[in-house]
Amino acid sequence: MTDKGISGSIETSAGARALVEGELSTAISAAPTWGTGFDGAEAQASAGAGLDGLNAGAKAFAGAEAGVGGGGEVAGIGAGATAEERAGVGAECDRPRPQPDLPAQKQRWVQSRE
Repeated sequence: MTDKGISGSIETSAGARALVEGELSTAISAAPTWGTGFDGAEAQASAGAGLDGLNAGAKAFAGAEAGVGGGGEVAGIGAGATAEERAGVGAECDRPRPQPDLPAQKQRWVQSRE
């Protein structure tokens, strides 16, 4: 809960995950790399209410996923890149519902009473 509203989410997954990380460093440079893998199923649901209205969303995926990333830094200046690939079946849905314009709504209510 924040000054902008309240939100929540739940996530579940079943399968196998793997993560490999490495880094090559010298006195003035560094080169981190990583790789990930996932095989299985995952699902997520979220909902919230705030000053802008209501929102809800859901995601589901079943299959395999792989990702790699790397970067480099020399004398404090760095750059990096990531790539991810998925194979399987998935779906995603986000449903925002904006808050109605309260002054206009109040105006309609007043007109209906006249």
